[in-house]
Amino acid sequence: MKKIQLLLTFCGFSILAWGQQHFTVQAGMFLNAKTEDFDGVRDLGFVYAEVSNDNVYRVFVGGYEKQVDADKVTATLRQRGYGNAQTMEIRLSEGRNLSVIQLATRDAGKAIEWAELGKAGDLYGIAADDDVKITTAPYADINAAKRDLSRIQQLGFKDAFVKNVNSAVLFVITPFETGIKKGLFPLVLDKQPPKRTAQQQQQQPSQRVTPVDVPRTYEEAGLTVKSPYQQQAQQAKPAIVQKKSQPAIRANLKRRSALELQKILKAEGVYTGSVDGLYGAGTAKAYEAVKLSNRELRKYLLLAQHGEAGVNDRLQQAIDNLVTDPSAVLVLESSSTSIAKAYRAYMLFTQLGADNEVNRLMNAALKETYGNRPFKTQPPFDYRATYAYQDLDQLILHLYYVHSSPGMTYSAPCWMSERHPRESGKAATAAAAFPAGEFQLKACDPLSQWEEIQTMLVIATDMQSGNKAEAVKAAAAATQRSRLLTTPYSPTKEEQRQAESWNQQVWDGLNIWSAKDPMHQQMVTAFKVMYFQSQVRLEDYFIDRGFEAEEAKTLAIQMLQALVGVQLARFA
Repeated sequence: MKKIQLLLTFCGFSILAWGQQHFTVQAGMFLNAKTEDFDGVRDLGFVYAEVSNDNVYRVFVGGYEKQVDADKVTATLRQRGYGNAQTMEIRLSEGRNLSVIQLATRDAGKAIEWAELGKAGDLYGIAADDDVKITTAPYADINAAKRDLSRIQQLGFKDAFVKNVNSAVLFVITPFETGIKKGLFPLVLDKQPPKRTAQQQQQQPSQRVTPVDVPRTYEEAGLTVKSPYQQQAQQAKPAIVQKKSQPAIRANLKRRSALELQKILKAEGVYTGSVDGLYGAGTAKAYEAVKLSNRELRKYLLLAQHGEAGVNDRLQQAIDNLVTDPSAVLVLESSSTSIAKAYRAYMLFTQLGADNEVNRLMNAALKETYGNRPFKTQPPFDYRATYAYQDLDQLILHLYYVHSSPGMTYSAPCWMSERHPRESGKAATAAAAFPAGEFQLKACDPLSQWEEIQTMLVIATDMQSGNKAEAVKAAAAATQRSRLLTTPYSPTKEEQRQAESWNQQVWDGLNIWSAKDPMHQQMVTAFKVMYFQSQVRLEDYFIDRGFEAEEAKTLAIQMLQALVGVQLARFA
């Protein structure tokens, strides 16, 4: 039975009733999003985000008590180009009662004095229609909040007051919301401890002045942070980012990919259930069984555990692993290529700062890459000049220009955008805009962590033997993977047709090839298992991101093409 809606009022402290409804609008998911990217929608409500470990930003707009109001914002967002915007219910029943101090209420569409508000410490927010209520971090209990109120008011927040809130509507204010880097909020340190009365000194003679009993974060209060933003209950969508970003497989969704997997599992003698396209417990058990019973598959599963499939170039591996593998620097030192010099310059700069050797290496990389070459379109910088590198902005920009030179086969690594999101974001945009260039970004996605995809890539690479793909095509496919990973757009009918056509052509070619030789047949059988298992998992990945089942099917095939299309080109 639905809970009776209550308005709880106690000593002036209010709390959102558990029976009420609350909604927000998800604008989409974006890689390395920045606050200024959403300036065009701030008139619709406060813009805030949840960030995964993979730098994927799940961006929301506003908070609404009525679904009809949220639906209007969703429609407007879609009109403005956010094609995957959707209304989402915040489940208040999953929240808990927390005590905070509200500092201010601000218009979401106007500039907010974040630096001034930051004097109070860590900030939290509650989106409400066109406004945002700004609060302190939660306290252990309401008494702790009351004890800290006078300190907060002395910082200049005269109208601050204690209130109880539902944790489901509370979110952390981060550099995404403020546009201010962490650590740039001013620190407010009292030159002298506040005066205490004789009575206070007598009652607490041994206590420090700092209120150590006032927790400033969830963790200090012994609370667990749980994302309140779940999809609609009827959609039953699990959390987007799990360990290794591997989504759970839906058992109640009938699909062709699961049916094809069941066919091959039944042919292998490990599946005895109905071939019905429902990936239930029987299918999951049979998939685990075939990994043990099929010797060809066991071989590839072992091979998949030894490094990333498809990366055969030692220098590319060194670039990819530069910040985690100490031996990668030795590979750079042993190479005379321009890209190796550029990364040596980067490593020196990050360790020593501005330095003549940094200047020598990067200028040499630019001149060797661009010098004495005819260009129909001139590069967007003067490669004949000699540069002095004083900051990472220019250094990373020029490193990416080396990556974007015509004929370049090496991809920019994922870790660069993770370490330097602002600098690498600007540099990647500038490098990709060079029409004569070949800028490629490594596939910065969690998919390579999935066992089924790792193994599928190893098998595909083996089937490619003797027909090695051009590195440029492989890098372009990696870029397509990165695009698909965070695309907010539904596939068009033409994209759906192309994906289905590619999928059919590949399997027609593979089936003909496997019929010619028993060894080919064993390889294709192992590949089928991992291909269709990957397709099922990818469909759930895209459904988790808010796409419909049919859209997810197309996106999964597009991702499979980006993963193994280059290796399987001779079969299509």
